[in-house]
Amino acid sequence: MKTRTWSIVCGIALILLLGGAQALAAPFAKQIAFTQPDGAQIQLWGQGDEFYAEFETLDGYSVVFDPVTEAYCYARLSPNGGDSRNQLSGMHLRGALESTGKSA
Repeated sequence: MKTRTWSIVCGIALILLLGGAQALAAPFAKQIAFTQPDGAQIQLWGQGDEFYAEFETLDGYSVVFDPVTEAYCYARLSPNGGDSRNQLSGMHLRGALESTGKSA
């Protein structure tokens, strides 16, 4: 009886270790307000979870966070056509444009 109980406990622990991170992910898909370093308020659409998320302006342009400037920037396509989310354009988003959906 003790062997069976121990096997069940080990099995549950293994399931939690291997698949628990995905099971505990907190997915989201919503509009989120952020503050740029210059104090500008921007509104972005974000979706994902705590492990991976994608952000866009309200009119659909991809956005990435620049950890050096601590600001959100427009994304650009990589030279080889890869994922645009990893490429910084260097163009920081400005508050009034993103909240209204108008472009510069």
